[in-house]
Amino acid sequence: MEDWLTGAYPWIKSLHIISVMAWMAGMLYLPRLFIYHAAAEIDSIQSETFKVMERRLLRAIINPAMIASFIFGGLLLATPGIVDWSAWWIWAKLGCVAAMSAAHGLFARWRKDFEADRNTQSTKTFRIANEVPTVLMIAIVGVRARTSSILSISSPCKPPISSPSGELTRDPRSANNATVFTTAHPSDTLIIRP
Repeated sequence: MEDWLTGAYPWIKSLHIISVMAWMAGMLYLPRLFIYHAAAEIDSIQSETFKVMERRLLRAIINPAMIASFIFGGLLLATPGIVDWSAWWIWAKLGCVAAMSAAHGLFARWRKDFEADRNTQSTKTFRIANEVPTVLMIAIVGVRARTSSILSISSPCKPPISSPSGELTRDPRSANNATVFTTAHPSDTLIIRP
């Protein structure tokens, strides 16, 4: 299984990114629909149209995209050499993903309230909720970007994995005394700043 995950890494990562993009597109649009729906009269043509739009968005885009994000994200987490489980950033990222999932659940509940014509939230609540996915998305991406120590990978198609000897050597060309890690793939070099 590990060899398959390592070989499929570029495809899994690409599918994860595509899934997350679709999930975020829906999560950013659904609260905006709620804002307009809250302002519409109950039983109006506009209100009924929003019900259909919200239901289709959640069931056809947001839910499947979230499930695919979890599947491909889980495969990335299981790929050897990708995650340092002792690093704080992965736990912060997973915490933000859990918060995004909670927001998803809350949006689904609000959609059911609208469908039953029993919404009690104001447009102001939905305007605030509209910002939650954006803030969480920035945190999810930013937490890793902020702590990333990778300067370059000569071959981005293969994930960094342990070399047979596991040898770390110093790069004499580096002004900042970077550590060079050679992977099991001889053409790959991972440079890590101190």
